[in-house]
Amino acid sequence: MATELSVRGKNEFEDLIRALEWSSEFAIYFAVVNPPLIRKQMAEELKGSLEKEKIQVHSLELNSSYFDLLSIIPEKVPSYCLRGTETVIRSVVFIFGAEEAIASDVDTRRLFFDCLNWQRDKLRENIACPLVIWLPEFALRILALETPDFWAWRSGVYYLEPEPVGILRDTQELLNVGTSEYVDLTYQEKIKRLQQFKALLEDYERQPFENESETELLGIRFNLLHYAGLVSFHLANYKDAKQYLLQGLKMAELLKDKELFFLSFLGLSAVSKYQGDYTCAEEYTKKALQIIQDIGDKSRIAPIFGLLGNYASLQKDYNKAKDFFKKELEIGKELGNNELIASALGELGVLAKKQEKYTESMSLLEQSLKINVEIGDKEEIVINLIELSYLAKSQGNFNEAVRRIEEAHVISTEIKDHRITAKVLEVQGSLARDQGDYLRARRYYEESLVIYKSLGYKFNIADVYGDLGSIASDSSDYEEAKRRYKESLKLFEEIGAKDRIALTQELFENVEKLKKLDPALEQERQEQK
Repeated sequence: MATELSVRGKNEFEDLIRALEWSSEFAIYFAVVNPPLIRKQMAEELKGSLEKEKIQVHSLELNSSYFDLLSIIPEKVPSYCLRGTETVIRSVVFIFGAEEAIASDVDTRRLFFDCLNWQRDKLRENIACPLVIWLPEFALRILALETPDFWAWRSGVYYLEPEPVGILRDTQELLNVGTSEYVDLTYQEKIKRLQQFKALLEDYERQPFENESETELLGIRFNLLHYAGLVSFHLANYKDAKQYLLQGLKMAELLKDKELFFLSFLGLSAVSKYQGDYTCAEEYTKKALQIIQDIGDKSRIAPIFGLLGNYASLQKDYNKAKDFFKKELEIGKELGNNELIASALGELGVLAKKQEKYTESMSLLEQSLKINVEIGDKEEIVINLIELSYLAKSQGNFNEAVRRIEEAHVISTEIKDHRITAKVLEVQGSLARDQGDYLRARRYYEESLVIYKSLGYKFNIADVYGDLGSIASDSSDYEEAKRRYKESLKLFEEIGAKDRIALTQELFENVEKLKKLDPALEQERQEQK
């Protein structure tokens, strides 16, 4: 056996092989393996064993938007797997990805569970071969609880428990991915990665890793918790993200590792920001600052001052924000680090714009842009151009605003950064709306919405729903405005963004008032004519 299983795991694997060799009719089997790579390896080994016995194996991959077994199986497997065909070929269908459907939003998850319960009889009527559903243990527990009708028809549950060395190997391979990659994963990929982390965490909480040091195991658990927190953050599941990061913080405390404390506090700071709790975000950032100052790495101290400046700015304490940005700039100049200098100048430029110091803002943003052009940082160039577009718009110079954002659009397309492209489209939509071109504005917003949905950026999705609501309100389409604001409000409530909930609720209430006022205003206009 290529993958080492525990004694129990080997016995269960052999039992599963025998069950499938004997089974020639519809049946539902569950193969339970937590480590995702080992799950795939065991599936391949089982497939090889079955094909030696002249049993054909076919595989299906479910996800959070593709889970209707009754439709998928007839579409994806040969006809001999279905009832009513003359050709008799023994076969088995492997089903992967149920844990991803379970991890989707509340409405989709409920639909998946309902499909399994309602379709149980239809599956047996239409499918002529056994199904093997591969999934981690936590997903099996949820499935058993939420789909009692489907679960009642199980023919067997097999726990293919690996040896600790296999779990360690699987974990290391999964963790050999830079954290920056999680930003660019699609929504489906993020869900899949999160479920992999959750499955491995369960193994580390109960497996006896007798030959590994406690320090190494705590470090692995920290990484799994931290990465699960980051993926949850990028899925805008802020409550879950905070729980993972707080659990990771406990590992950091046990290890007494400053670097891990630093990473935890930064992660918790970002979560608090998106939940609208800027005070808490600032507190976590100050803790991160204290740690990195103790370590003495000035190249990492400077960006923390930048974060503190942003939080002060969000709380409209502009003098305090300016002091933090200046500290970031001083360190950048001291180190001769052009990236830090450009970042600080850009942040000071945005701050000056907020204070309506437009000449100063233009100068600072242009300086930042010049440096970013020199060092070839195209992502930061686009950000500079977006801010210069906002600045031009603030001054009523729409031609310049459009010119800047069109330049940003060209560069964002070149670098193929979907996040940045979506942001540029948002700005283009905002400019079109301000110019009264609602049709074009709606088109830009809808394009950005497609991208944000593909990435699973719920916060941005909610923002765009709100923008579409504002366009509808401007166009006196109050029912559409209410619908869009409701969509926005639902998402902001789901992710717990306190400030955005209040703002969106206010916009929704204003639409109600406008709807009541509009007939009276129209009558008044007619009377004046």
